[in-house]
Amino acid sequence: MSRVITAPGQRASLWTAALDALEPHAPTDLLELGSGDRLVVAVPHPDDETLAVGGLLQRLHSTGVQIVLILATAGEAAYGEIGDRALALGRIRLREFREAIAALGLDPVEVHQLDLPDGRLDEYEAALLEAFTGTLSVQPPGARGRTAVLAPWTKDPHPDHQAVGRAAGAAARHAGSVRWSYPVWMRHVLHPEDPEIPWPDLRRVALCSAERTRKLAAIGLYPSQLKGPTVETGPVLPPYVVAHFTDGHELLIRPAPDDDEVGAHFEALYEGSADPWQVGSSWYEQRKRSILLASLPRLRYRSAWEPGCSLGHLTAELAQRCDRLLSSDISPRAVAGARHLVAADNVTIDVAQTPVQVPELGSGSCDLVVLSEFLYYLPDRARAATIELAGELLAPGGHVVVAHWRGHPADAHCSGEQANAEVVAAFGSSLVHHVDEHFVLDVAAAGDLDVEPRAAEHGDRADRVAPADRVAPANGAERP
Repeated sequence: MSRVITAPGQRASLWTAALDALEPHAPTDLLELGSGDRLVVAVPHPDDETLAVGGLLQRLHSTGVQIVLILATAGEAAYGEIGDRALALGRIRLREFREAIAALGLDPVEVHQLDLPDGRLDEYEAALLEAFTGTLSVQPPGARGRTAVLAPWTKDPHPDHQAVGRAAGAAARHAGSVRWSYPVWMRHVLHPEDPEIPWPDLRRVALCSAERTRKLAAIGLYPSQLKGPTVETGPVLPPYVVAHFTDGHELLIRPAPDDDEVGAHFEALYEGSADPWQVGSSWYEQRKRSILLASLPRLRYRSAWEPGCSLGHLTAELAQRCDRLLSSDISPRAVAGARHLVAADNVTIDVAQTPVQVPELGSGSCDLVVLSEFLYYLPDRARAATIELAGELLAPGGHVVVAHWRGHPADAHCSGEQANAEVVAAFGSSLVHHVDEHFVLDVAAAGDLDVEPRAAEHGDRADRVAPADRVAPANGAERP
């Protein structure tokens, strides 16, 4: 009996059926790339590039996009080998990699080979970050100036993939490049209904017949992974795994930061601009603040909580209506700006990641919670936990006000309309409901939370026209 290397996981047919329901997208549209632009692809092991994105790389290459592959390891530890046998397998896999790239039709292609230890990339994130940063800092001749980054999903069920995803994401933020993610082992390991699946952020690329044929041929050029090294050892890629990558569906995950990178993401925005969304000057922001304040049922509140306060422009106006106001933001730069703007004895502004770092407020101690342009940046679980926390902090009869741009910012996990709907569903009803072309605002009263916030629907989003003065930060993230 052969030793199983990759045990059976989820049936490929389950995923194929689930993905059939997603609208197909063109990778050029998703990544906003055209002829002369550059795509830097972070690849943990030889074969990840072919399995996960071999089809969409063909299409991008055919439109004139310059493909750059950064290969972190030689994949020498696939079967747990060490010493000379591992080195020999690494050489084989690198040869297979070059042959597969040629079979995909990607030549000429720029390849950076890092030769880091397979299976230990979490120990080498600094080296990965340095390598990715160096590549992104060089602008090759002929490039128009736009560079996008494609990296493994930071929650892909493989520690090497997670490490590469984190490092590439940090490098992309520092370079001001948009970073999209791709899953590799997600479909094999996780059921389509697993709560970890980022359905609202998944985008499907449907491969044409020629792309599928080339991809299948390229996969076949990895015999070291398709066949076990000995009679007693099974392959890394048995047929039930390969089936996940040959159904014509490839997936990208839109660039919303995960829990472990959201702080760096927003700090980078404020590092690049003193006011990334022009909250102090845009008419959109001024009008929204005025309507929010006018919608509050009471003239005066005893104690209020405002997470995600940004530079403190709303904080300054709330301070005039509250005896005590506790505000926070995940970005130290934003908090410094808010403290400079709001110098009031009744206001405390701290650095905090909500809901991981809970405010020093007791249960039922607040009569106002303000969630403005904040919730949709939180992943599903964190968003639900924050709404629950708001319910715990509010005293009976207290108010929660939630306001968001109606659309789906590029670096958010859901649309503003969905975020507001989750709050209204949790609190049972809305005392005030304002919706216009640009934003949605709700005020709800505290009581027993009636239902859990609704789960995000597959592909759920609300595409709206942005206000004319709505400015996107330098890294391409859209937010009012």
